[in-house]
Amino acid sequence: MAEQLVIFDFDNTLIDGNTDALILDMLPMLRNMSMNYDKEGRGWGEVMNSALEIIAQNGLGKADVDECILALRISEPVKYMLSMLMADERTDLIILSHSNEYFIDLLLLEFGIDKSKFNGIFTYPAEWNDEEQLRVRRFYEQKLECTYCPNDFCKGYFLKNFIASVEDEKRKQYSRRIYVGDGRADYCAALSLGKSDTVLYRYGFALHRLISLNCENNGTCKDNGDSPKYVCWKDFEEMKEKLISIINSSLVFAAY
Repeated sequence: MAEQLVIFDFDNTLIDGNTDALILDMLPMLRNMSMNYDKEGRGWGEVMNSALEIIAQNGLGKADVDECILALRISEPVKYMLSMLMADERTDLIILSHSNEYFIDLLLLEFGIDKSKFNGIFTYPAEWNDEEQLRVRRFYEQKLECTYCPNDFCKGYFLKNFIASVEDEKRKQYSRRIYVGDGRADYCAALSLGKSDTVLYRYGFALHRLISLNCENNGTCKDNGDSPKYVCWKDFEEMKEKLISIINSSLVFAAY
């Protein structure tokens, strides 16, 4: 079993942009769909499925959706970092994202990143139907109550159960977990980690704001006394350098 687990968000973390935000910008009538959806009891998968249905009804097909998503880029520092992690036998590597499997697969393929080298990609299921609509499904069928995540996909709930399942199967614990993200749901995932773990958060995004509100200057979170260390990154080069430094060190450090 690998010694450590590295978990990446996808939007605004592995790519410099948000796949779903681009889709919701394809038609003016879609732009308010992300507001108050949770108060209506809908999951994020349902919101995006409805948006993609409207896109198809307006005569926009697979080529249009692909063109929209392929406007996003995976940077050279990220590609280098992923290649290094994929070659490191000490490391298990997963993606945990509120995008969907089609968008992630499309961008990984476009930028020559081997999907099979990840130990798992956990996101909303998605596939094209005969009417040229991309159908997105809920991640969890049951509704989950969470302050930070959509009711159909709680990152903290998933990550806690995923780690427990892997460690139970292998009968060995990861010595540390490293989480890299930017968003509100990534804060939920961070709360499932412990003091031997590290969270790399993107400067100026929702995860940064939540950490600033809920954590002390020494990196200890008020929500969780046994909290991970928090390390900030501002651009992809800095993310790469800080993650490589943590991976190569025997001590997880704090730079909050």
